Amino acid sequence: MEEGDAKNPNTEQMEVKEPKHDGTTMRKALLVINCIILSIGNCGGPLIMRLYFIHGGNRIWFSSWLETAGCPIILLPIACAYMHRSRTADPTSENKLFNMEQPLFLAAIVLGILSGLDNYLYAYGLSRLPVSTSSLIIASQLAFTAGFAFLLVKQKFTAYSINAVFLLTIGAGVLALQSSSDRPENESNKEYILGVVMTLAAAALYGFILPLMELTYKKAKQEISYAIVMEIQLVMCLVATGFCTVGMLVNNDFKVIRREAREFELGETKYYVVAIFSAIICQCFFLGAIGVVFCASSLLSGVVIAVLLPVTEILAVFLFSEKFQAEKGVSLALSLWGFISYFYDGLFSASQYSQKQCLRVGDQSHPQQIPSAKFGWLLQQLTTTSLINSHIIDDMKRSKHYPDRNISWLLLRADEDQQLWNLYGCLILTLAFFHSTKTLETEEGDAKISIYKTEKLIMEVKDGGTIRKALLVINCIILSIGNCGGPLITRLYFIHGGNRIWFSSWLQTAGCPIILLPIACAYLHRSRTADPISENKFFCMERPLFVAAIVLGILSGLDNYFYSYGLSRLPVSTSSLIIASQLAFTAGFAFLLVKQKFTAYSINAVFLLTIGAGVLALHSSSDRPANESNKEYILGFVMTLAAAALYGFILPLVELTYKKAKQEISYALVMEIQLVMCLVATAFCTVGMLVNNDFKVIGREAREFELGETKYYIVAIFSAIIWQCFFLGAIGVVFCASSLLSGVVISVLLPVTEILAVFFFNEKFQAEKGVSLALSLWGFLSYFYGDIKRIKTKKPTPETEMASSLPPNSLESSV
Repeated sequence: MEEGDAKNPNTEQMEVKEPKHDGTTMRKALLVINCIILSIGNCGGPLIMRLYFIHGGNRIWFSSWLETAGCPIILLPIACAYMHRSRTADPTSENKLFNMEQPLFLAAIVLGILSGLDNYLYAYGLSRLPVSTSSLIIASQLAFTAGFAFLLVKQKFTAYSINAVFLLTIGAGVLALQSSSDRPENESNKEYILGVVMTLAAAALYGFILPLMELTYKKAKQEISYAIVMEIQLVMCLVATGFCTVGMLVNNDFKVIRREAREFELGETKYYVVAIFSAIICQCFFLGAIGVVFCASSLLSGVVIAVLLPVTEILAVFLFSEKFQAEKGVSLALSLWGFISYFYDGLFSASQYSQKQCLRVGDQSHPQQIPSAKFGWLLQQLTTTSLINSHIIDDMKRSKHYPDRNISWLLLRADEDQQLWNLYGCLILTLAFFHSTKTLETEEGDAKISIYKTEKLIMEVKDGGTIRKALLVINCIILSIGNCGGPLITRLYFIHGGNRIWFSSWLQTAGCPIILLPIACAYLHRSRTADPISENKFFCMERPLFVAAIVLGILSGLDNYFYSYGLSRLPVSTSSLIIASQLAFTAGFAFLLVKQKFTAYSINAVFLLTIGAGVLALHSSSDRPANESNKEYILGFVMTLAAAALYGFILPLVELTYKKAKQEISYALVMEIQLVMCLVATAFCTVGMLVNNDFKVIGREAREFELGETKYYIVAIFSAIIWQCFFLGAIGVVFCASSLLSGVVISVLLPVTEILAVFFFNEKFQAEKGVSLALSLWGFLSYFYGDIKRIKTKKPTPETEMASSLPPNSLESSV
């Protein structure tokens, strides 16, 4: 009897949850339907309006009026909802056609007035501003929506949703790059500034309206059904139409509609057909927008509207035979990526919730079995060094016996999944486990000595991790100097009269002898600190590593040749766009060669940095050589693509060399590898210079250099030194972190170099450079945010770790 009573609450709970599941399914279906309706209105509305203007229409107030004048069609679904209620409702209850109560009716009137005002502001701004300027300002609408949603309805944001808002805003703004101006003639500065203010106000106001709708739904004292949503939409559009009607009366639009219809290029009948369909399709936009707000949130409604903006531009290419510009492709790519980011957030949150539920059940049924209290502290200390993979820690936690039988297996796991330096962390973890299980069974004094030794080893690992982090920062700085300074000083060479491509390629690696200085310092340091019995050599690199460095050097020299050849055959815009794919190649080869693990943040960073570099190619002036055949142009394209792919292959190959080396890799050894690589690459380019007779003309080129012969050689020397910083920094970052991070740093510095060129060479600051810099920095932040979040996830709190590591009743015994 008691058992049956115990089951009754669960049964009742199941019965209560079932309708909730059905309601959730219905809401999701309604959300999909409203997204489709919104898509039809958001894409079809501007297209049919464009058809109106293309073929002779020019009444702005009339076009604004049409956006809400189709509201009577909403009466049809409202009537259907009324008939459905009549058949299913309780006969004793009163059934009305309109169920909206007075407070909600007043709120709908306010929303309608704001919508009509928004139409007016946008129409006024559009009449005063170029299309490029108005599009760029309207692109800020989603940012306003996100801001007001946070203030009004306490919208919660995650890294993914913030990323989506940023990308969709930038994606819409890209459409404004280099658009043709339609600014009216004889317009004063006052009118132009007023147009900017009006358009910005339109973007802000619509960004305010969507969250205000959501707030209305939340604060309503009556239950909000979809039928009520349609009633709200009807009232809003009637009020907005009344607002625009006043504007049409003031502007005398009603008097000229007939004449405009007779003069319409497609004919008078089609004029009215276009007007009617415009009203219907635009009504889909407003109904879909508030429907998405009802089913989900105002933020999602703004996201869908933003992602459809470039889709509309793409459709215009097919329907109106407009030119497909590169901006439209970039805008579409960014918007779709932002859309994916937003919905990935929902999937990720659901997955995290499921994992937490599983862990909660697992904690109750399978408590952890750890042999000692001290192991929890040791494990916590080791994980703070960020040297151990989480899955290795889990394996150690699940181990019930002494680790003797598991040591080789665990070390194999660490060797497969981590770089060589991570192996030491796993080794000490195993040693700590061994000490904590063995010695705590002996006398207390022996246990203290054993734990002391283990703690000492842990401190050494921590110190090594600190040195490595400092070394990583130093190498990033060196790489930044080389990656920004190298192209700038090479550009200085070409601007003032230099034109030898093979010579400029040769200079990139010819400065390698300066590496002998830090190698000598490392040798002297080893001489003072090493064991006198052991042999100390100036070069520590063994033959297998030497052979690998030679191969890497040949590939580097070949890459220089590919890039130089492609640059001589292609326009700057084309070559820049192809080279932008380098990071994608780096990521791909890192995944194949060194099993690089990717997260949503690192994938997002790779995408943004690749697109950010590619944006620099938009509207660049062409330097394609005259009288060049198609065969030569195609060959240049292939060579440049090969250069991007080859360098994307070299960085992971360097990382693989470090991992597979049979000797310990120190930073001194990294410099030796760099020396051999650059010597071989320099020899490769020397052959090219000999074939191209560069050595014979260097003297003459120096005398004809615009800055003078002395400065010619100064530029050449500093070019060699600065480029050496690039190569040394690149492989140094690979040593300290990964080839992916090295590629990320190189990519993020590409637009920075372009910005620096504005200051040093008085180049024009184009909008593309600003967009590229914003995308690259955002991608850079995404990469490091993911890394920081990963490290924080791996760090357990001392209290939690100590409690979880103790076996049952061990707290009392430890006290």
